[in-house]
Amino acid sequence: MMGRAAEPPIARSTERSVRLNIQCDRAAYTPESQIMQCMVSLRACEHTPTQRKPVDLVLVLDKSASMAGEKLALIQQTAELVVRECSGTIRDRLSIITYDTEVECLMPLAAMDASGKERARESIRSIRAGSSTNLSGGLLRGLEEVANLQQPADNTSVFLMTDGHANAGIMDSQSLVRCVEGILAARATPCTIFTFGMGTDHNAGMLRAISDAGQGQYYAMEGRDAVPTSFADALGGLMSIVGQNLRLRVGAGGGARIIAPLGKGYRATNRSDGSWELALGDLYSEESRDLLFEVQLPSHAEQPAQQTISG
Repeated sequence: MMGRAAEPPIARSTERSVRLNIQCDRAAYTPESQIMQCMVSLRACEHTPTQRKPVDLVLVLDKSASMAGEKLALIQQTAELVVRECSGTIRDRLSIITYDTEVECLMPLAAMDASGKERARESIRSIRAGSSTNLSGGLLRGLEEVANLQQPADNTSVFLMTDGHANAGIMDSQSLVRCVEGILAARATPCTIFTFGMGTDHNAGMLRAISDAGQGQYYAMEGRDAVPTSFADALGGLMSIVGQNLRLRVGAGGGARIIAPLGKGYRATNRSDGSWELALGDLYSEESRDLLFEVQLPSHAEQPAQQTISG
């Protein structure tokens, strides 16, 4: 791994961001053994722009030969839009990586204060079109930039943009996805990956697979107007995240047993102690989630099962 400059400090929010409530399907139960249902409801609190959590963001930009001219100019304009939206007050941090045959870190992760924003703009304006498309090299370097940070932000993400097919580095989608999954699994904190395909000649399948592995989203940007709006949509979502890569653990006491969560919207794991853990992904400002569970009550139970929640 390449050397890294000292990390700029990051501010953290200590406010309670998610409210949780539990409801059972009936107010009282007979003494017989029976199956009940309970619903766990989560609601993210509203976060205004000044209350949101800081963001660590890496822009990974394609500068291959096919990007020359209008495409590159449009991406540079869009990248400057991202710089403007980052906040120095909240202590957002940004890094800029470019790739063609070679990979270059134009700007290591830096706080987006006035000085950092000026450095970012200078880096963006210096980008020139090059040769081949080493997409894997750019992506892996972007993930490296936010690896092993001493003070990672609550919201960390990599934005990967290309207009073509990988023709250098790892070119097989499955091999690249396995590599990405291994890197993300080894992280102590979550990192999402958003992918942006410009025009009609990019490898949509590869970009979609990468964004799925990174629990992000793939954007197909076929028209000129789609480029800034796609980046703005992804950035707006990232900046409204209240909780990233949330996990909910639900257990039952008093002789009761949780049979299973109902529905298949989340990856669920039945733990050795009988509890269930659900991977909820990201939760956005004012978003609500309702999760239904089926519970087996023992005979002669005088009270409904006691639900224990931990996240």
